[in-house]
Amino acid sequence: MNAPAQQKLLDDLPLARSVYPHQYDVARDQLLLVRLASDAQEKASFLDDRVLAPNMPGAWFSWDQLAPARAKLTDCRPHYIFHMGHCGSTLISRLISAATEAVALREPLPLRAFAFDAAEGAGALLSEPGFFDRFSFFERCWARGDRPVIVKATSICTDLASKTDADGARALFLYQTPETHLAALLAGANTLNDLRGFAQMRHRRLRARSTPPPLAASSLGELAAQVWLCEASAAAAVHDAAGLAIMNFENFLGAPALELARACNLFGLTPGEGKIAAALASPIMKTYSKAPEHAYSPTTRQEIIADAAKKYGDEIRRGAAYLEAAGKESEVMARALELFAN
Repeated sequence: MNAPAQQKLLDDLPLARSVYPHQYDVARDQLLLVRLASDAQEKASFLDDRVLAPNMPGAWFSWDQLAPARAKLTDCRPHYIFHMGHCGSTLISRLISAATEAVALREPLPLRAFAFDAAEGAGALLSEPGFFDRFSFFERCWARGDRPVIVKATSICTDLASKTDADGARALFLYQTPETHLAALLAGANTLNDLRGFAQMRHRRLRARSTPPPLAASSLGELAAQVWLCEASAAAAVHDAAGLAIMNFENFLGAPALELARACNLFGLTPGEGKIAAALASPIMKTYSKAPEHAYSPTTRQEIIADAAKKYGDEIRRGAAYLEAAGKESEVMARALELFAN
């Protein structure tokens, strides 16, 4: 990309949502800006490298190069949906957007970069002031425009819920009980990748709160339990300290209109007349939210989880035993089980 085109990206950044901050490299303290249409941002199930296209305009910039654009950004911030994975967060984000005028952004890559660095504790590359400078920059970019914005985070990002305390920003943590969650994880087509892909990062986060067993000695069911416990314990800490709102996905499925209205109200959104009913009657509830081209429904989900409960019964019991032991070993883990296990 030539120099004038790069400068145009910087000039347009403060107001043009189509200039999208796609990625943040913590080690180099650099950011990738691309031109990505606003509707493409909203339709994407994952705002990761799958949204990039050949010849898409974009360029890397140092943090210092962004200073003039940063000074022109408004101080608006987005709301957030945090979750433990495989518990309907993409569905909820799509429904809220359909029932209101909110922009829904799903899993922006920079959140992962911040979550990974924060998980290093004293080994983090970003100081606390450096973290907040950069994190607030991305928040202000995501919140550009005249519509409220809800960011659905990746499941490994729950610890960041404690960082989203700007005035007016609200957050919801979506969860499901361990028995359901373990079955949902073990039923997945990419179970091993799901459980092991972020396992080391989750293990580091758990070590900050407890004494988890070595990863190499963990069975699949125990790894699945660690997924649940890592995000549940992070959410419990924020819930108790700052009143993080919570929603059991099974409660949503039991009373979708009531729970969707509650979620909208949490974010300060007022659905238009009949909008909630229309959203729930739309194809959103009949397709797989992460891949809308595939048919999927609450009944399909229930059947998959029931089948997994039979097929992986031994592993689910191993995971349940791990959670029981963790609850006895740590008050923090016991609190997570108290909040989210029923």
